[in-house]
Amino acid sequence: PVGPKTSYITSRWTKTASGGETSLSGSDNNSLSLSYDLNYEQLYLNGVLLVRDVDYTASTGTSITGLTALTAGDVVEIMTFRATEIADTYTQAQVDALLASNEAGLNPFFLPGI
Repeated sequence: PVGPKTSYITSRWTKTASGGETSLSGSDNNSLSLSYDLNYEQLYLNGVLLVRDVDYTASTGTSITGLTALTAGDVVEIMTFRATEIADTYTQAQVDALLASNEAGLNPFFLPGI
């Protein structure tokens, strides 16, 4: 395949609750700042997936609100998914030229770097 592709980069924000929190923001246990693209996050509480707009609200990209008060020791994990484009090594014109060429004994089924 030639041309840009969409791929997703995931990250995990993990926070252990001190108790009473109904919103989350800022740094997690590993000093990672909470940041997500709207509608591209999943929130887990003690391993259980919560439902967006039912169990929590994610509308700012940097905070989560609307949680039922957390208990000390609860572990919240927020998985984020960011779309990114990955460019291939060759353009279509380069691939066409390589396939049309017999230089260096090119095998049309193996292109170096792909």
